[in-house]
Formats: sequence, structure tokens, C-alpha cells
Amino acid sequence: MTRILLRGCAGRMGRMIAELSKQSGDVTVAAGVDITPFEADFPVFTDLSECDVPADVLVDFTRADGIEASADYACRKGMALLIGTTGLSDTQRELLRKASEMIPVFLASNLSMGVALMARLCRDAASFLGDGYDAEITETHHNQKLDAPSGTALTLAEAVRSGFGTEAPYVYGRQGRAPRHPGEIGIHALRGGTVAGIHEVHFFGHDETVTLTHEAQSRGVFAAGALRVASFLAGKPAGWYSMSDVVSGGENGRTVTEETGSVVISDSPVASSFQQYGKDGWTVFLPESDEGRNAVLIRIEDPALDETAAAAVLTDLSCKGISFLLAQAEKGRVLLAVDPFERDTVMSFLS
Repeated sequence: MTRILLRGCAGRMGRMIAELSKQSGDVTVAAGVDITPFEADFPVFTDLSECDVPADVLVDFTRADGIEASADYACRKGMALLIGTTGLSDTQRELLRKASEMIPVFLASNLSMGVALMARLCRDAASFLGDGYDAEITETHHNQKLDAPSGTALTLAEAVRSGFGTEAPYVYGRQGRAPRHPGEIGIHALRGGTVAGIHEVHFFGHDETVTLTHEAQSRGVFAAGALRVASFLAGKPAGWYSMSDVVSGGENGRTVTEETGSVVISDSPVASSFQQYGKDGWTVFLPESDEGRNAVLIRIEDPALDETAAAAVLTDLSCKGISFLLAQAEKGRVLLAVDPFERDTVMSFLS
């Protein structure tokens, strides 16, 4: 049984997660944290630092300004961290990535299984149609949502960008004289009423339009997804996890993890996470090193990958225009070191 510490338990999402957990045979709420008084059948603390109840996963559905406290608590307690809060800054995202070197971290822009499928379809559609099609994304949410555009819209935009194989610029709405330039991706936010969430991705071509749509009819899909992710994260090794890991993890045990460091050339095969021999000597990935060329090492581990399938992963990424600083494919594992600016494109492809 996976025990979760639910931060934001008195909020709408927190209450729904707590209620659904009663019907789950896999996940239980061990304790909750919320500044609002809340009657529950589990202990509730007003401050995270006061909680001393053992748990496997910290689930945070509060505000972006509380991310630092959650990451610090989870690292100190050695527990997995699921962040369901959107609107994070680059600094906060980097903080979570650093935390993923010590604990399992899952940052969710959307916990719906349907959205995970839609992201894959968007990438495939963009790859098939090509950047001769104009991509525009609209997202609609209730009038209380704080951030715009939604984290899900940005995830879908990354999927489209990955499919096009370009660094397509994002344009957030248009006003005045604003002609559309080739290659850009438009993202537009609508707010009103009690809409749980509608996302539409349009591909406009010559005399035809292809539209992919996902509509969440209630927040229940996100709460159910949170429980599924929490169950998946419990007991996992430190690393950065995504919805693709959850979907594939139940079927073939695939995990995708990453770490930052540098790629350097050495005269000898020094101890490191990853190395290969070239004409100039050993090219080596050194974790946490400031020497050489900055890099992100991405590990894809999957017992179902044979040597041909592993090599195909590198081939597919190369076709997307990804250049590797280091690359290795073998049965059950793919290793690749890339420039940090390539990281999001690679991770979007793998999602």
C-alpha cells in the first residue's frame, strides 16, 4: 500500500484525491497539510514542517511559491515527490531537477491519461504533416485558474515542436498588426465559468484542417491520475519521471532518468558514468563537472528493448535533428548525452 502525504488537502483537488483514495486498494492518505482547517479521517497539519507521519510520496497541489518547501521536505525525508502545481518559474523547475538527483520527482502539467495520449498524437501528427502546416493551440479553463497558458498547452506545444523537428517560436495571442510567420506555434488561453479543461491543437494546411481535442469533464480524471502516479513513484530510484514512464512502466518497466554534467576528452578511460573511445581519445561524461562542454545525460532503461529497438531510438532522434555529444544503444538500455538546450526536445520525444 502506497502512503501519500497530501499537501493542499483542503483544496478542491486535494479533497477529490482524498475521497478517491478511499476506493483505492493501492493508495492511502497517511496525512494531509493545509493552512485551512479541514476535518478528515487522517491527521492534518497546518505547516509541512510539523508533519512527522511516515509516507512514501509527497503529493503537492498547492501554489508555485510553496515548491521549495515541498522539495526540501521530500529530500530530507527521502520520499518521492509529485508536483501537481503549474505556473512554475525556470528557477523552480531547476530546483526540482536538482532534487531529482536525490529522490524520484514527477512534475505534472496534466495527470490525465487522455492528455498523455494526445501529446503523442500531436507529435506524430506534426511529424507526418510537416512544418508546412500552421499549428495553433487553444486552451479553455475555469475563471479561477491562475496561470496562462496552461501547463498542458505548453506540453502539447513541445510535442508539436518535437514533431516538426524545429525550435519553433511560441506566439501567445495576437493583437494589432500581427501577421503569422512561418514556423511559429500560436498558443491562446480562454477563461470562463467552471470549465475543467479543454485543449485543442489545430494543424492548418492548404484547403484542409486537422484538429485534435481533449476535454476533461471533471477534475476526477486528474485526481485518479494523481493516485496512479503516486503508486508508480513509490519505491522508484531517484530521477525525473514523466507520464510516459507511468504508461510504459506498468507494461515493460521503462524508466527515463537524467543528470547534468560535462563532456570532456581524456587521454585514458577515467571512471565516469559514460564514456566511449574516439580518434582523439576517450570522450567522457562527468557528472557535476564544470569542465568541458555542458551536457545532460539521459538514460532510457527498458528490459523490452532488444539491440535493434534500442538502436532505433537513436535513429529516430537523429531524424528529428538531435545531435548527440555521446550516444550508446545496447540491449535494455540507451544512453545519450546532449546539449542542455536539446533536453526538452528529447524528453518530449520520449513522452
